[in-house]
Amino acid sequence: MKNSFFKLVSLGSLLVVFAACEKDEVKVTSDITNTPTLAAASSLPANGVLTSANAARPGIIYSWTPLSFNTSATTIIPVTYSLEVAKSGSNFANSTTVDLGTNTTRDTLTVGEINSALIRAGLTPEVVGQAEVRLRAAYANNMSIVMSTNALSISATPYSRELYTFGALGALSSGSAFVRETTPRKYDGYIYVPAAPNNTFKFSNTSSTSGTVTGVASLAPPTTSSTDVVTVNGVMGAAGSGNDITLPGGRVYRIELDLNTGVNTFKATSVVWGIVGSATTNDGAGWSASKQMTYNVTTKKWEGTFDLPGTGTNNEYKFRANNDWAINFGDSPSSAPDGVLDYSGDNIKLVSPGTGYKVSLDLNDAGNYKYSVSR
Repeated sequence: MKNSFFKLVSLGSLLVVFAACEKDEVKVTSDITNTPTLAAASSLPANGVLTSANAARPGIIYSWTPLSFNTSATTIIPVTYSLEVAKSGSNFANSTTVDLGTNTTRDTLTVGEINSALIRAGLTPEVVGQAEVRLRAAYANNMSIVMSTNALSISATPYSRELYTFGALGALSSGSAFVRETTPRKYDGYIYVPAAPNNTFKFSNTSSTSGTVTGVASLAPPTTSSTDVVTVNGVMGAAGSGNDITLPGGRVYRIELDLNTGVNTFKATSVVWGIVGSATTNDGAGWSASKQMTYNVTTKKWEGTFDLPGTGTNNEYKFRANNDWAINFGDSPSSAPDGVLDYSGDNIKLVSPGTGYKVSLDLNDAGNYKYSVSR
């Protein structure tokens, strides 16, 4: 397959790093019979523009000649391989790695995996950039040798799965609250909006000042329900444009964006989380009223201490917002919960009844929401 993106770049001599070996270790450095070389065949778009809609598609097939040793046919020396990715011209400073396994000779990276590596390497989303990729081979037992091969170059425009909030509510940084793409061009996440005048913000597609900043084209007045739930709807501006977003402060909001062409909607819904279920009362009545949790602005978690007396078949619980089922979390599948919350997921089983359970929700890592129930 013709490779439109990769160009062999001479690095001069192969880099070899020797580590000290104990006397009783196998010294393999003198037994190496070849040096690995890296090749790539690209299935990326001809214009190099990566999109989340193609994240699961094959992007680049990497293949390499394995590191070999002058040993007997029955001796297998484990060698681990990884790709090292860095901005072009950086001499692989601040590089990131992609694991390729042990004693492998080929791997196919998806568009999403390539995109993640380019973002971690420091390329700016939505801007064409160049990176270099090289193979690293390491003798796995005692790490007596690490080898870096020829480098290949890539020119691509990565996309961002995160949109970071900044403005009066806080400066742009790696610690900024963000929403994350959950399906192509749709974003979800939770942010705390302080009281006025620190209740305005915009979005940036990177956590540094190099990103594209976007606000709203229009924003409807807030509406407040009889249960004190604030909802604000709006229309997002085109990338790189738009006005500040102002929300009633002192609240946590679920932010939902749909940036698909012709949609471009913004929605903010204030949330107060609670735990609900038969485990909270030891009978079915526990499903009709949530035990409210409190948002801790220091830990940035929802927290509460509760008695959970549920036993037998009355040992299940979930989390829901605003004492309502419109927004709720479970943990699927119930047969093998992984500690990551799922919207409208399965009921969670209480391990044992007890008093003084400390319950917390961590909704800072959009799409990777966590919970803890312990005592």
